[in-house]
Amino acid sequence: MLLAAYRGTVDDEGETEDDAIGEVERTVEGEYGAFLPDASFVAEDGGRIVGASLVTSFESRPFLSYLVVHPDAQRRGLGASLVAASGNALLAGSDSELELLVTEANEAAVALYRKLGFEQVERLTAPPPTS
Repeated sequence: MLLAAYRGTVDDEGETEDDAIGEVERTVEGEYGAFLPDASFVAEDGGRIVGASLVTSFESRPFLSYLVVHPDAQRRGLGASLVAASGNALLAGSDSELELLVTEANEAAVALYRKLGFEQVERLTAPPPTS
């Protein structure tokens, strides 16, 4: 599903299915900060995963590592619902902020995040350094 969500978009780097599976595994295993399962959600349609929000704790702050929606389930409010579910779970746990990175050229994602009230606080011109 992650691969399908990125295929053909500005964020598509030609990843394989194995690459996508590895990326999800690394996220859940804590490579990008501790995985927060209570603030991460999966959406299903007919028993098939069609969307997910994966939240980690990056530098001690909640971080939306991934928000993905399968192309055939997009434009139905699913992304907004997943972000809201993650945000509500964080609020219930006393976190009042959620950070994320988005590619500016991904206009649909930028529009969604702005509609949901996210504000740009920093602009990166290169990928952040990995540790």
